[in-house]
Amino acid sequence: MRRNLDESEDAIAQVFEGKQRLWEKEMEELKRLYSSKMRQVSQQSQRSQRTLQLQVYKAQQEKRRLQEDLEALQKECQSLKARSSGLQQEQDSPRLEETKWEVCQKSGEISLLKQQLRDAQAEVTHKLGEIFQLKTQLREARAELRARDGQIEALRQTLRGAHRGDREEKQQQQQQQQQEEEEEEARKAPFCPLEEEEEEREAGEERPGRGGQGTTEERLRAELLLERRQNEAQASTFEAERQTWQAEKEKVICYQKELQASYLEMYHKNQALERELRELRGSGGGVAPGADRPLPGLPWIERIESSEI
Repeated sequence: MRRNLDESEDAIAQVFEGKQRLWEKEMEELKRLYSSKMRQVSQQSQRSQRTLQLQVYKAQQEKRRLQEDLEALQKECQSLKARSSGLQQEQDSPRLEETKWEVCQKSGEISLLKQQLRDAQAEVTHKLGEIFQLKTQLREARAELRARDGQIEALRQTLRGAHRGDREEKQQQQQQQQQEEEEEEARKAPFCPLEEEEEEREAGEERPGRGGQGTTEERLRAELLLERRQNEAQASTFEAERQTWQAEKEKVICYQKELQASYLEMYHKNQALERELRELRGSGGGVAPGADRPLPGLPWIERIESSEI
């Protein structure tokens, strides 16, 4: 009977070891797949970040250039306004047509700057779309991380259930063996010291096996904790990058609003200058034919609505 119990314990131990090796192999495969996915997402995020930083730098350079052009145009508009004031004293001067032509030319330059501003806005919108895509990838990575954590937790629960079942089965076997030994002791008057020594040796062999199982379980728990901390660190890095992109986006939006205000101010000044020129032309006596036609209106500067994620 003891031999049968030993054989059943060996068979149970072999089955448990096989299951444990299978679980360890599955956990290693899950770790490898998740690490590969995280590396790919991290590399793509780094490349996108470098590209975005370069394009933000180009946008800043373009901002400075447009601002310099705007200041130059404002100075020219002030100069034209001063010249129009002088034209009020020179009603029949041919410089009126020249001034009108310069105003039209400046209007064309403003239209060109407006188109450049639209192009810059489209580029910023494209970059915001890339940021949104990266945020989507970050959410997917977090969801996958939570799914992996759930799988790992399920494996841990399965491992605990297996340990618990083995312990209960061993306890039942030990109780049954103890009852049989008590019955055998009751039948045998003299107790055999040789059998007692053998039982103590078998009990001593069972205890190290249990200790090894506990060590393996602790090692698995440590590996799971390390993996979870690494995943949390990766998520923190993604969040810091997202905040950096958000700050850059706010800077670009602020710049767009300032540029819009400057364009509107320049547009109103040009309208005032155009009215003064029309009044001056209407009060003149010998102006050239066709001079009574109104100047073409300056293109309306549309309001810039910056899209936000």
